[in-house]
Amino acid sequence: MTTAPTSTSSRPVVLRATPLDWLKKNLFSNWYNSLISVLLLWLIGSTLYSTLVWAFTTARWPVIPENLKLFMTGLFPDDQLWRVWLLVGLICALAGLSWGILARNVAKLFSNGMLFWIGAVVVFSLLVPTPLPNRMLLLAFEALVLALAWGGRRSPVARLGWASGCPWPGRFLASSACGCWSVARV
Repeated sequence: MTTAPTSTSSRPVVLRATPLDWLKKNLFSNWYNSLISVLLLWLIGSTLYSTLVWAFTTARWPVIPENLKLFMTGLFPDDQLWRVWLLVGLICALAGLSWGILARNVAKLFSNGMLFWIGAVVVFSLLVPTPLPNRMLLLAFEALVLALAWGGRRSPVARLGWASGCPWPGRFLASSACGCWSVARV
């Protein structure tokens, strides 16, 4: 019977690639990859340069705040805009609840990166050129998303998993079959 010599084994050496090594391996490994990389870099650079020149010299930006309502809602009647706000509220509520339910196994719901983006959205909502009531409504919707994300994480419905959504497709199909969701014809 032979025995293996007992020696202290060390960890394998981990080679860390520098950014230059990564570029050489992935973008410039052969002549056609080099050609494609150079052409795409030139295309991206010239497009970015042209866009910046247009944005700072030719573009007429005062048109945007003047027509912001038209850009957001089109020719929707003013007296029916509550429907748009209701839809935005429902989407925010479902997005927050979904976020909370899907992230229930994550250690931290609001990581540092997520807190940064939440702050950026809040600042954007405060700076958007709309009347003050609309800005406050946007902030309320953002608070709704965050509250439902936090609440959805602790919800007992979240523990049901896939079974919590099972009754809804059947209910939708039954209501559409009986005509409850159909549009009234004139």
